Amino acid sequence: MSTAKDFDPDMPSQINLNKPPDNQGGCMTADDLNKYLDIDKFNDMMADTTQQATDFLKNFQKQQAAVPRVVSDDRYRITAMNKLRELRDEHNNLMNRLRREEIYYNASIEGAENTKSLFRMIEKQNIELKKMIEKLVHNIEISDRKTYYENEQNDWAGWWAHHLMTKYWLLIFLMIVGLIITKQFTDIKKWGMIIGLAIYPLIAFFILKIMYHFWDWIKSQTTWVYLSSNL
Repeated sequence: MSTAKDFDPDMPSQINLNKPPDNQGGCMTADDLNKYLDIDKFNDMMADTTQQATDFLKNFQKQQAAVPRVVSDDRYRITAMNKLRELRDEHNNLMNRLRREEIYYNASIEGAENTKSLFRMIEKQNIELKKMIEKLVHNIEISDRKTYYENEQNDWAGWWAHHLMTKYWLLIFLMIVGLIITKQFTDIKKWGMIIGLAIYPLIAFFILKIMYHFWDWIKSQTTWVYLSSNL
């Protein structure tokens, strides 16, 4: 018994187009199928089914031809409204963010301007304070130097004054003793000289004091005070 696997289409001896193959496997043939089916009735049923399906399809197409435009328009309108709402929300969110950024930016600018104004004011005050301090230090240095020189001069003058005063009064005392020893009590000229020598220091001190104050006044009224501050 030959099977399908034994069939070789390349062998012409196995191909016979005019003679149907032998029904060796017990398969149903077209004649056997005609015995079980009413072909004419089956064709009528197929024709009716096809006609009904065609009519149903045509009716459905007619119904869909009127409805789709309205449905499509509503769907497009709803989609457009939703999209418009989304765009409006995005726009509002963007504007709100931009407003916040603008407020923050303006506040930053105002703060920067206030900081600059404060800095300029403090800088100006610092410059004025620096000038005042420099002037005060300069005056203090001048005062210290003047005080030092005055103290030094006063110490020097005081020493000489004390030394000369001691020697001077000793000289006057010796002159008086000499007049007494020599018994020249009636010599008015010598007594006048002794009295003159006694009051001379007072007069000389008064004159020197006036000259010193006058010299100090001249220095304060001229630029010599700046020259003395550099000593």
